[in-house]
Amino acid sequence: MIAGTRTMTLAFVICLAGGSLALQVRAQEEAPFFPLQVGRSWTYSVEGTDERVTARLGERTRIVLWHLTDGGESAVEAWPLAGFPGTETYVVEREGGVVLAAERSIGFAGEPAIVPVAEFRWEGDSWKFESAEGCLVGPVECKRVGVERITVPRGEFECLRIEVGTDQTFWLARGEGIVRWSDRRYGTEVARVLESTSDGK
Repeated sequence: MIAGTRTMTLAFVICLAGGSLALQVRAQEEAPFFPLQVGRSWTYSVEGTDERVTARLGERTRIVLWHLTDGGESAVEAWPLAGFPGTETYVVEREGGVVLAAERSIGFAGEPAIVPVAEFRWEGDSWKFESAEGCLVGPVECKRVGVERITVPRGEFECLRIEVGTDQTFWLARGEGIVRWSDRRYGTEVARVLESTSDGK
């Protein structure tokens, strides 16, 4: 009887362990490619330099987002991403992805406006979003190139590779966000790689 009880107990423990493992695997599969957790931070280094930058996600707020369709603006909820390279940046959640928006000067008068600067979608091969900087206004094409396994200081990750326009490439990993970002907009390539993250709150 004691042996039978031990066998049942062992089977129960194995069942629990298996269930826990299954839950962990499912949670990993369902983890977002851009975690929207207040207080979460990402520290990046620039390849070939000692430069480092830390971006931190703040409390959700409302911003006025510029759009080209009718030359207007709309109020949307967004997470401020303090410290992200460039001007003040926000993350806007969209169905099936996220949009990075940043403050830009647009038009001949250089009026400040918050405009989309990148859009990441988890499905689909290509899409477009509307952006503007200075007097340059129009659609930007994005391509989901595929899945690549890359290694950065933070570790090895299986990533979505997304090209934004002709001069920016992002690698995003589940549960991590952007793990690598190649920027060729200003004549030379600047590659930022993820060093560490913090969950914050």
